[in-house]
Amino acid sequence: FEFLDWKSMGFQWVWLYGVWKLGNYCLNFDLTDHDLKLRYDSYLPDWQKGDVIGYPLSIVSYDVNPEIGDIDDLIWFREKLRSLNIRLMLDFVPNHTAIDAPEVQNHPEYYMHSKSSSSEKVSIDENRFIKEKGNIAYGAGVNMPPMKFTAQLNIFTPEAKKMQIDNLLKISKYCDGVRVHLAHFLLTQQFHTYWMRELNEIGIKPPDHEFWMEAIEQVRLNNHEFVMMAESYGAENQQRLLECGFNFIYEKELIDHLVSHDVAGFKDLIFKN
Repeated sequence: FEFLDWKSMGFQWVWLYGVWKLGNYCLNFDLTDHDLKLRYDSYLPDWQKGDVIGYPLSIVSYDVNPEIGDIDDLIWFREKLRSLNIRLMLDFVPNHTAIDAPEVQNHPEYYMHSKSSSSEKVSIDENRFIKEKGNIAYGAGVNMPPMKFTAQLNIFTPEAKKMQIDNLLKISKYCDGVRVHLAHFLLTQQFHTYWMRELNEIGIKPPDHEFWMEAIEQVRLNNHEFVMMAESYGAENQQRLLECGFNFIYEKELIDHLVSHDVAGFKDLIFKN
């Protein structure tokens, strides 16, 4: 019985990956992208269409994916864990949404756009922007190529910031902590560095306060023990995230070395730190 097994092995947390509602845009991308199909062939030569579910962090909304259950199931699962003194962690993806999230259509002002490329005289860079969605940018950040199944939020706008803080508050009702995807992307310096041109085009300057300081302060007004774990690259970014109130950071670069079987790079990063 899984719950008792987890308890007997000493686990204090369970992280459920891929709980939230996904859309068809990413699923279609994952089924048709040439490079991805080659990877499927390599890992699972007899793969079928039904094996592909889409990218779990291309989130349409922070509602439970109906493929796995509903909110009552999530509440039940958390209560079972709590009865064994195990806590539940869920995902929060602050930098982007799915391209077919309702906000893309209903609130395009929440997103990063290329204003200059909207001119007929300037061709849009379709590696970075979604022409059919009003030149909204694909989700991206420093040292991360555009993810062509996500839409980039402009977290410097009050509306997008409020939406994501509200989403974090919503998630916090159903778990004891969150694992934050690429949390450093929302650090003011990092965000401004990557999106400087687009921000300058619309006259938006960096805010006075870090997004994470405001978000974490608000979520802990309701639950002062709520745990924030950040995924991040770079020691300076990680230090800043800790200063903003994160409890834990994990080094994404370390995982990248493991995935690529780069033993030398893994050892170098360990000894460097």
